[in-house]
Amino acid sequence: MYEQHTVEEKTDEAAKEAAGEANGDKSKAAEGAQQEDPVEIQTRLVEATKVDNMQPHIWNNIGLLYMSLEKFEGAKAVLQPILANFHEYNDAMSNLGLCCMCQDELDEAAANLQTVILRDSSHVEALSNYGVLLLRHQQYAAAAVFLERAIDMDLGQSYVWSNLACAYSGEGRHADAAKAFKHARELDETNVAVTCNLAHHIAATIQAEGDAVARGVKLAQAEKMYSSVLCDEAESVQAWTGLAALFKVQTELAEGDEKRAELRALSLEAFSQALDANAADPVVWTQVGLLNLAEGDYKRAEMCFRSGIQHSPNILSAWCNLGVALQLAGSTNEAILMYAKALASFANSHEIYNNMGNLYRQLGKLEEAQTAFSTCLRLQPEYALGHNNLALVHIVQGRYAEARKSLQEAVALDPSLDAAKSNLLKLNFMLDPANGPALAAAAAAAAAQDQLLGATPAAPA
Repeated sequence: MYEQHTVEEKTDEAAKEAAGEANGDKSKAAEGAQQEDPVEIQTRLVEATKVDNMQPHIWNNIGLLYMSLEKFEGAKAVLQPILANFHEYNDAMSNLGLCCMCQDELDEAAANLQTVILRDSSHVEALSNYGVLLLRHQQYAAAAVFLERAIDMDLGQSYVWSNLACAYSGEGRHADAAKAFKHARELDETNVAVTCNLAHHIAATIQAEGDAVARGVKLAQAEKMYSSVLCDEAESVQAWTGLAALFKVQTELAEGDEKRAELRALSLEAFSQALDANAADPVVWTQVGLLNLAEGDYKRAEMCFRSGIQHSPNILSAWCNLGVALQLAGSTNEAILMYAKALASFANSHEIYNNMGNLYRQLGKLEEAQTAFSTCLRLQPEYALGHNNLALVHIVQGRYAEARKSLQEAVALDPSLDAAKSNLLKLNFMLDPANGPALAAAAAAAAAQDQLLGATPAAPA
């Protein structure tokens, strides 16, 4: 979903020809590699090193050549010796960080990118790629800070605008996301990732759209964008996955079993196309798992989420939803262990703590549930669903004033959260003296049995 970029250095004419003009866009190096024989390009760059072996930018471009061919181990074998001899060479360190990120070595990637940013707070590529790293951890607000800084340094990079739009969209800042996508599209209408990201953003707002006509327009817009990408790149995993997710949303909104079955079949076909293009893509496996989760096929969902984690252990939503699948399948002990294991990699994930809270509440472990929800809200104070779920624990504990406060906070943060609005209405009715104290006890019993709304586990896509 996100685009990353590398740093190229302007060097002699041979190196320029080989790696493409130095503008910080990895696609240029890839394009150069596609236009000419990579072996010939490498030969020319190596010849350049013989002229002057102490020019690190030439070796940096050799590393970029390997990266453009997705030979990341080869790239690291070139970039690491550069840094052994030229410790302060930020461009090579930034590219090494990106190389590590592409191999899911996220801690090492973060260390390299942070070092560059501390040395040079205006290093556009390091700022942008660190923003992408934060996006992968779903730390949207923090990602926006670094991507905004990158934009301040260079207004002309379409993929930075696109990634910033993704960060805004993740934060729920949909108007800002739309503006950022507009900038990205104006800068480069041919950029496939920008088109897909814009379609993702439109799709993400569909379910919250109350107007059926407007919802239909958005569905048509997103589908047209994915289709336009697939016309040019028939094996675009990003486009097939997005199109499949779009059909999944339509399945959830559709009326009538026949229509739902038709849309589900379309969604599965699109996911199948995505897996044919890249069977090792963890995002695709996670999305297929979500489809099966929604259909109530928890065992198949579990298998998909485990496949996603096997291909990349750094996909938060795969861990979250694996725990949900295990919980719904009745494997509660395994679900607890899975959430604990996930926290080893995602210690600051409010989604995991929210899911743990729901599980503990289901098991009647109210103190553990309250601790989990409190931690969730400490990490993300504006998480409306967390306030709603904490209120359900308070109700079971008989702490009705605190429950009301939590529900009011949930509604204030997200006026569209029907679960919180319904729960607040029910609680106010039950606590009305005119209705008698017996109804207050009924509220606690209903919350304990999940008869109040809002206990749905978080399932970030």
